[in-house]
Order: sequence, then C-alpha cells, then structure tokens
Amino acid sequence: MIHGDATAAALEAALDELGAAEDRAARAGHALAELEERAEEDPAAAAGLGACRRRLEAAEEWLAEVRRRRRDLEVRLGEREASRVHASRSATTARATPPRRPSRPAW
Repeated sequence: MIHGDATAAALEAALDELGAAEDRAARAGHALAELEERAEEDPAAAAGLGACRRRLEAAEEWLAEVRRRRRDLEVRLGEREASRVHASRSATTARATPPRRPSRPAW
C-alpha cells in the first residue's frame, strides 16, 4: 500500500498545482483581454500583445499538462481511492473556511 500512498500524495500535490495553474491561466486571460481593450484606444499598447498572448499560451499548456497528470494519477489510484483523496481535500477546505456571518440579523 506504500505505492498507493505515494500515488495519493502525488495526486494531492497535483491538485494543489492544478489550482495554481487555473489561477495563472485565468489571470493571463484577463490580462490579455484588458490589453486588447487598451490597444483599441492606444496603438502603443498593442506592442505588448504578442508577449501577453505567449504568457496565456504557456499558462494554458501548463494547465493542460497538470490536468493530464491528475487524470493519470486518478486512473492509477482507482476510482475509490481517487474519490477518497478528493473528499479528504474537500473536508479539509470546508473546515479551513470560516462560516459566513449573516448580513442582517436573523430575527
């Protein structure tokens, strides 16, 4: 079972990395959209479009690679164990998130 434990730990690490990759891709997409809008009004801003597109492409490639690795690890673990890893992460996240306070009194 040690091999399974190592694979489960690798899946947990991949899920952490997936969150970072998704965040980077989203930020790169927003940055490109904003720069494209600015370039419509200011032609000088268009100079950075190529680099911005390359950053988005790199972020999307990283995201695709992490997703592929996650799927591979899930297959290696099997459905039951992969579900356990996901569930344990969800439970940890739920405990780490403080409860929301009502915006107005409940009376």
